[in-house]
Amino acid sequence: MRAQEVEVISTRKTQASYKTRADTFARVRFIESGAVREVNVRNLYDFWDSYMDEREHKEAEQRRAQIEAQAKLDAIKREKQEKRDKGQKIARNLAYKLSLDTSVVQYNEYAETITIRTRDLEYLIA
Repeated sequence: MRAQEVEVISTRKTQASYKTRADTFARVRFIESGAVREVNVRNLYDFWDSYMDEREHKEAEQRRAQIEAQAKLDAIKREKQEKRDKGQKIARNLAYKLSLDTSVVQYNEYAETITIRTRDLEYLIA
């Protein structure tokens, strides 16, 4: 039928003498074309079940992709924090070894460099 949307106008049940269960038919109006047609309700349910299964599958894939993306982002953040901590630890240890105030030894996490002004090291040549 390839209809995107239908509106149920009425329903009726019929039971053939050779069947044990009654069939339910619905008169539906196709929203896009305005045509009216009678269809077995089972076909509508089958379509809806297939639609819901596909929708749930897509939502599950989206959730999985979001979880993976968040895990990658968390790993990157964790790695950056570890680098930052390591650089700061090196800067503190260097300041201690050179008998300097820790505020004199500057760690730049973006350039991954440690800076000490020469005037703060003049005591080494005295």
